Amino acid sequence: MAIHHLTERLEVEAALEHLDLNPPPSDPSLGSGATIRLRELMARFADGPTHLLRRAAIVEVLGAIDLNKVDSLARHLTRSQIADGEAELEQIASTVPVGVVAGLLGVRNRGSTVGRSGSLTDDVVLVAGAIGAGVQVGHAVDAASSRVVAACGGWAVGVAKASLLYQTHGATRALIMTIVDCQPGSQRAPAVLATERIAVNQLSLCGREIDSGDRAVIEIGAVGLEFGHGPHHCPGRGLAEVIANAVAQEFADARYGSTHD
Repeated sequence: MAIHHLTERLEVEAALEHLDLNPPPSDPSLGSGATIRLRELMARFADGPTHLLRRAAIVEVLGAIDLNKVDSLARHLTRSQIADGEAELEQIASTVPVGVVAGLLGVRNRGSTVGRSGSLTDDVVLVAGAIGAGVQVGHAVDAASSRVVAACGGWAVGVAKASLLYQTHGATRALIMTIVDCQPGSQRAPAVLATERIAVNQLSLCGREIDSGDRAVIEIGAVGLEFGHGPHHCPGRGLAEVIANAVAQEFADARYGSTHD
């Protein structure tokens, strides 16, 4: 199995559009519990008609979020953490986006204030670490996956909401970090650097021969496509940008002094 690093915009776009380059299968180390079940039901890891149906469910969930309330809630939750001395950017970036989305979707944050470190946000962090970052799955992570899905309404109707919380934690957290770290007058670093695909058939891509089973590392950040392209492009880009800009502004105001009333 060969690994192909795709760095040119044309081949990156072609790879993300190609129907024979699919999201990689689940890692066997995830086991067979609630975490792997959740991953296998997520739109981002599906392809073909199944992906279209699951993506439509997420778009429907996104449509229920009032974007006019996103900015104010993100700022409120950020200020609350800063006021209570929880001013570490990593902590704020990890919890506030989940709190905003959960709050506006009516997902209960059992046992703690929405948008703060607590049962729901901690569970989402555990799940994201296992599915997206390769953290070892054990009983605690599977239990967290079950609680997240239950809070979202159960396996029959809650997977789209749970998927959105998962995506919100990872992508929006990274976006906040890159906005805050960007120096004045310089170009912001991409929040998402790369994504991967597996070839399910032999194919030719912009003159590059790729065999079935080969892995493609697609450098989306380097070509200005950090929110993806093609069938799997991020449907929540607008939501992520509103949350990230609000959190970054509040954090910058706390660090350097207020720039607005």
